Amino acid sequence: MLLHQRFMHSNLTDHHAWKLTRDRSFSVMHPFRRSMPIYTREYFTSPRSARPRCWRPPTAALLLLCIALTLWGCRRQAASPPGQKTAAPQRAPSATAAEAPQPKHGIPNTTTELARLDKLPAILVSIKGHPFKLWVARTDAQQHRGLMFIRSMPANRGMIFVFPYSQNETFWMKNTFIPLDLLFLDRSGRVRQFETMPAWDGTAHYYPSLDLVRYAIELNAGVARQLGLSVGYRILLPKAITTAP
Repeated sequence: MLLHQRFMHSNLTDHHAWKLTRDRSFSVMHPFRRSMPIYTREYFTSPRSARPRCWRPPTAALLLLCIALTLWGCRRQAASPPGQKTAAPQRAPSATAAEAPQPKHGIPNTTTELARLDKLPAILVSIKGHPFKLWVARTDAQQHRGLMFIRSMPANRGMIFVFPYSQNETFWMKNTFIPLDLLFLDRSGRVRQFETMPAWDGTAHYYPSLDLVRYAIELNAGVARQLGLSVGYRILLPKAITTAP
């Protein structure tokens, strides 16, 4: 609050004025002058400077402090709690185990398929003086299944397909995982054509007969070459095959 007190100049000296106005402000009246306000020293004191000043750290120091606290917190969080055992590092599987093909679910294995084939009737034939035991496939289901899903076959085993009459036939190797030699025979048992069919790789390759055929024989790949078979060679088939309807 600003207090104005009026005094006559004749009754007020400089000493008295300073003494009286040490803690207040007032106006001095001169006889022939305009009244002039006199202010104390406290009046000229800046309100901002009167408040207590607090120390503010520089911005760079605050930034460095925040980074240090963050790193310290991350290090404490990554450290294992006391009393907890560190898990031993696991060894990666060997290349052989990782690259080994895993059997697909639902695909029969060789043992199961060979057991199925042994339930079929079989015949013995002689090819170039070498005996072979052939599974006989007569029905459509047996012929469509063929030698699927087996991974190996004995050297002296194979399959003969008996068709109801002479006709053109086409073979392919779907789900057959071993390469095979294919022999097309006419009704008298003579070799009319032979092919080597690679194992199934997911691509459909077809092997049609060029002539009318009544029988087809599948053997392990390479047997026909080893035996020296050629077109026109006759394979003697048992009467149980040739006379069957």
